[in-house]
Amino acid sequence: MKPIALGCFFIGLTVLGQTGYTMYRDRALAAAEESRRILIADSAAQTAKLAKARAAWAAATHDIGVQFVLHLLTAAENTHVRTSVKVYSHTDVSWRDSRSVTICGFLITFPDPIPTPIPGRDLRAYYSWSRDLVLLDDDSWGTKRPTFNHVNVSKDEGDSMFTVEIKP
Repeated sequence: MKPIALGCFFIGLTVLGQTGYTMYRDRALAAAEESRRILIADSAAQTAKLAKARAAWAAATHDIGVQFVLHLLTAAENTHVRTSVKVYSHTDVSWRDSRSVTICGFLITFPDPIPTPIPGRDLRAYYSWSRDLVLLDDDSWGTKRPTFNHVNVSKDEGDSMFTVEIKP
């Protein structure tokens, strides 16, 4: 009788151990799956936010050349310039909330026509600009007038900026 009871006891421990391991494994797999789902959802949200930021930057710069010429006219500055805008960077977009952003960037101007360069003198003029945008219900961006400020940029900073020429 004792061997049968001892055998039943060991079989019971084995079944109990297997059941415990199965429960532990299922919970670990469920936790890993939940973690994976959260990671995928966060990645999708981040991708959507980056796409919206890129679209906001495009909306902010679509008429920046015209707005800059208007700024030069109101400031009584030379409007005969070639203008370039610093290319898009993720740091140019500051989210204020889920539907509004501030876009900041740089404009670089060259005299047009370009005069003979003077050694040691940079003919470029740098302007910082910022523009507030609001995401409308139809997923388009409502823009406000940009603000422009003349800034001093070191030669190294200016040379490291990748730019795209824009037409007014």
